[in-house]
Amino acid sequence: LGVRDEEEIARLAGDVDRTIELAREPIRRNLSVFGNLTFRDAREAMGTHVERHGVECAGDIEERILLPNERKFVRVTGWMIDEFSGQYPSASYILDEHRDVVGYVVSGAPRIGLAEKFPYSKAGFVGYINSIALNNDIYIRGRDISCEIKIPHTSTLSLSPASFTDQNWIGGVAREWGPAFFVRLHPDLQQKVSVGTKVRFADKSVRSITSVEIKQDDAIIHVDGGFLDGAIVGFPRKIELLDP
Repeated sequence: LGVRDEEEIARLAGDVDRTIELAREPIRRNLSVFGNLTFRDAREAMGTHVERHGVECAGDIEERILLPNERKFVRVTGWMIDEFSGQYPSASYILDEHRDVVGYVVSGAPRIGLAEKFPYSKAGFVGYINSIALNNDIYIRGRDISCEIKIPHTSTLSLSPASFTDQNWIGGVAREWGPAFFVRLHPDLQQKVSVGTKVRFADKSVRSITSVEIKQDDAIIHVDGGFLDGAIVGFPRKIELLDP
């Protein structure tokens, strides 16, 4: 797609500018990994129209990540699975409100929150979407299975509890040691999450943030009130940030 995702390029290859320059010709000629159908299809499908057919899947976009020095695309992460069959697409198109392709995601990341029902699932995805499309409803359509989800547009900022469960957490929500939840907190949201900010959980309860522990992009956010039930308000549900 030609996305300048400096963080991912540096993690995989080192020098960002040199890597982008070296990749231009292989991309143009569909050489090496760029000739793989999954990645080639990402480029060729952009702007094409996709009709609706198939079943409704479960899933969501968990993160929308702004990229430094990239004006057109936003990185997105999330998950998508057919709950009846347990299947998930290897890759998916992101469609705008008119069902034209404006983005592409590739699956393969495990989602611990789905492990109890689908123990071998790697339905988590990562990819990119044209940022303009996020101003309206979008759809995610499986490329290789007939399944899709609708992501309604919302102007409300939201947080996604982390998708893990152990003796201390259930769906990213503290079990019984305090009303708190664990999230990946992008730097663009850190200034909006502070003591006194109100949040609304999936059970419609509204709490105030009492403290925030941030370590790089991870945060444990404590709220007032009693214990939270992670089975009800934890992953894959959203936590809304409310305006003051």
